Amino acid sequence: MQAVDKRILIKAANLYYTEGLKQSEIAQRLGVDRTTVSKYLRRALASGIVRITVAMDSNEELESALERRFGLREACVVAHSIDLEQVKKRMGQAGLGLLRRIAADGQTIGLAWGTSIRELTRCASEEQIRAIRADFIPLDGGPESLDSELHVNTLCYELANAFGGRS
Repeated sequence: MQAVDKRILIKAANLYYTEGLKQSEIAQRLGVDRTTVSKYLRRALASGIVRITVAMDSNEELESALERRFGLREACVVAHSIDLEQVKKRMGQAGLGLLRRIAADGQTIGLAWGTSIRELTRCASEEQIRAIRADFIPLDGGPESLDSELHVNTLCYELANAFGGRS
């Protein structure tokens, strides 16, 4: 890269990323087309003149690692705690947040049984949720005990009821 090229890349990158100018404003200032400014910015990034970092906390880093490793569309990691019930509550809230974002009319949503899913249904029953016409179905059987609070059919019914769907 010639010295002149590098200087203009640095100038364009500084105006865009540091001073917050629009590409059209930079183009006018440098006497070039906006598409040329776009190319300058791409070259500045590719050559290492510009380095972009996203400040993530450890949960987001772990989520990204899980998504890459297992090919997940989205992973959600909750903060740890010594109190297991608090962790389950956080899991329920996070699960409900995810379900609210991705659930849509006409979908079939499969559930398993357990205390974490039970916490999700508790969170759902405590909030006002937009209605979706989805089917909530069991993916597996229930626990060996007759604890109906954890049984997958009960959980499907309660979640369908909270979302206005069917079980």
